[in-house]
Amino acid sequence: MLPNVMGVTYGAVFASPSMRSGLSPDHLPGRPKDDNSVRRCKQCRRDSGGSVSEVRSHLKSLERCNRAMTDPGRPRAFSMAGREWDLLDEVFPPVYSPSTGIALEFLGLAGPQAHRRPASLLEVGCGAGVIAVQAALAGGAVVAVDINEEAVENTRLNARRHGVADRVTAVHSDLFAAVGHGMRFDRIFWSSNYVLAPADYSYRSVRERAYVDPGYRTHRRYLTEAAQYVTEGGSVFLHFCDRGDLAGLEAIAEECGRRLRVVRSRTVPEGSDLVEHMLLEVLPVPSEADRRASGRCTGERIVVRDGRRAGHRVRAEAVAEARRSARV
Repeated sequence: MLPNVMGVTYGAVFASPSMRSGLSPDHLPGRPKDDNSVRRCKQCRRDSGGSVSEVRSHLKSLERCNRAMTDPGRPRAFSMAGREWDLLDEVFPPVYSPSTGIALEFLGLAGPQAHRRPASLLEVGCGAGVIAVQAALAGGAVVAVDINEEAVENTRLNARRHGVADRVTAVHSDLFAAVGHGMRFDRIFWSSNYVLAPADYSYRSVRERAYVDPGYRTHRRYLTEAAQYVTEGGSVFLHFCDRGDLAGLEAIAEECGRRLRVVRSRTVPEGSDLVEHMLLEVLPVPSEADRRASGRCTGERIVVRDGRRAGHRVRAEAVAEARRSARV
């Protein structure tokens, strides 16, 4: 039995069309109860020689890309979040990966009746337009960009299908290149092509751009440029997973004067792999004075967990006592 996430079966791209439909906003499952299967999944991520693990292999990712695009059973329409969606030929198919469903859950847009405070959203890498349309249906004004022109058309098609063409502006753009410099958004979101490819890798098709990022050049640009387009008090988010190189991404973030905070995470089985997806918030690196002030006021510290840094807010008794003393 293949693993099931949000009503869609993953793990084999040749699953029947009936297995790819019927998504629901049910909660995503946690780790499997079978400890042995967990150990097996973890073991496939690393080998004794220290080479790139299977779960992070860009070659495996490109194989998935090819299979997803050439599968004779690839649908022209699919179900997700309680709605039907059109899918054009050269666009990343959400039914072959749990990433779109997980992103919807991270953003609170998983169900057909998602209720969110109206806000402006800039979605980078809009693909078929599921996230952009769901955000618009929840009351937001959305600009959706993609380097794949067919993805831009796919987003427009689904916006019309669901009656939000007036609230979704789909634009052909390489990241922020076609976004007006004066535009600001309450939220910026990118479900990234998180698999790291060698820096000298050259894309053979536009569809490969949805799967791998050579040398994390695009990630570096996103971390550097996104802050120019967010409102004061707004948020910049990145959907990442451990198919990518989180340590490498954190190093790039530091070079760009940014830090990454894990807002949410979800571990799901994908075929023989156990993969952790994360919603990362991109924040500026605070000055030393800001860090001291933040530490005094909130007790926040960075905690290292399994080799990764995650932001956890902790309140020590000393902080509480200092506040009580200040009020006296």
